[in-house]
Amino acid sequence: MNETDKKEFERLYNLTTAKMLDKHLAQDLIQRYIDPGAKYCMTCDPSIRAMFRRLKMWWEENKDKV
Repeated sequence: MNETDKKEFERLYNLTTAKMLDKHLAQDLIQRYIDPGAKYCMTCDPSIRAMFRRLKMWWEENKDKV
């Protein structure tokens, strides 16, 4: 993982409101580092919450390892 991706994980981890660009970036990072087949609806609130919950949980567990 490069420094840019680490910074983006940290930034997304600390977001309270996500814009569409943030949502797409979160899905891209999840597909690259967590689950290549992950797909989330970008307009469904429960889907967005699930996506960010997954990203945050993974980052909490792995930020010291990458």
